[in-house]
Amino acid sequence: MAVSTKLFTERQLDNFSKISTRIEQNQAKIASGKALSSASEDPEKAIKISALDEKIQQTENYVKNLRTANERLGAADVALGSISNILTRLQELTIQAANDTYSINDKAMIQAEALEIRKELLSLANTHDSRGKPLFSGTTGAGVPFSEKNDGSIVYQGNGQRSFVRSTVNTTVSDSLSGAEVFYAEIPGGERVNYFQIIDNLISSLQTPAHLKRSATISNSADQQIKLQSTDKINSFSFDLVGEFGAVKIDFTTTNNGISDAIASINKHTALTGITAAKHQTGEGIVLNNLSGAVEIQNFSDGSAFGDNENQIIIVDQNGSEDRVVNGSLQVNRNIALFSAALDNVALNRSRVGSLMNQVDNSLKVNENMKDLLEISFSDLAGADLEKLITELQSLLVNRDVVRQTYTNITQTTLFDFIR
Repeated sequence: MAVSTKLFTERQLDNFSKISTRIEQNQAKIASGKALSSASEDPEKAIKISALDEKIQQTENYVKNLRTANERLGAADVALGSISNILTRLQELTIQAANDTYSINDKAMIQAEALEIRKELLSLANTHDSRGKPLFSGTTGAGVPFSEKNDGSIVYQGNGQRSFVRSTVNTTVSDSLSGAEVFYAEIPGGERVNYFQIIDNLISSLQTPAHLKRSATISNSADQQIKLQSTDKINSFSFDLVGEFGAVKIDFTTTNNGISDAIASINKHTALTGITAAKHQTGEGIVLNNLSGAVEIQNFSDGSAFGDNENQIIIVDQNGSEDRVVNGSLQVNRNIALFSAALDNVALNRSRVGSLMNQVDNSLKVNENMKDLLEISFSDLAGADLEKLITELQSLLVNRDVVRQTYTNITQTTLFDFIR
């Protein structure tokens, strides 16, 4: 009969199981480097570890967002530098073309270069980042922010809002500028136009016949009449009527060469100018009466930013000779100021991009430092103490062997061994 009892056996087997479980846990912790092999070991600590891990993942996402934003803003800055170079070259061409010594062939060569530059600018306007996302579409996500219509004009399909990325739980930073900011400038007169319209106006100016003028003089009112040439649209004409008492702005609307509103507007200012207007006997033109000295027509506008060659003021003398005045923007030298406005806008936007890059850099540093601190805390909390675990494992292995040997010795001993 064995000396050991059933209770002794059960208790010893339970001890074996506990020691084996602890050995397996320590081995798993040593292999994984984690302080807990399962959440049930220490639920409170497990919750803290989980919260820290979630915070680290969130911060990593912010870091990725900011690095992407930095890349996009860097690409935008490079694009803006190229845009500035393009506009500078166009302004140089405009200054050359404004030289009266340039021939028709010279201007044709400038026009050809301007057309090629226009294509290059369109390519820059549709620049994409390394992920294939357009830089200048605003928040619309339009794959091609700027597209060419059937009539050759280029239109913006994005919006005026900037796209943003999240940098913390409560804050965001912009990762680009909109096409409305980058490619639209405020020109003299207050209207905002895109750079392609300015280029197209330069090309139109180069094509404008030399006989179309910016101003004309009425030296003899009895022999000269004013005619209007206007399209079938409602056009808002205006010009400065300059006499010996100074200049008065005359503004009126006209359609299909109509002169009635022009006569009314001139007569409205008679008290200041001493000039009255009436229909010419043919009914097609305007005759100025009571004129004291010559009168000049200047700064004609047909109500559009760039003008239409079809809209004209025509001064006709009795011999049928004409002076034709068109919108001032159709004169080549007017484009110098337009490109200056565009270059100023590019410079402003480059400074905006620089400011945004500084914001992103600062936010990136904060998040990278935060991530480092969180990872240290996580390592301290979740990381296993390998030296302690190995020592404990060695002790458990020794204890297991001792307990096993003791159990074996006792279970093999019988009463006869004691009787001897």
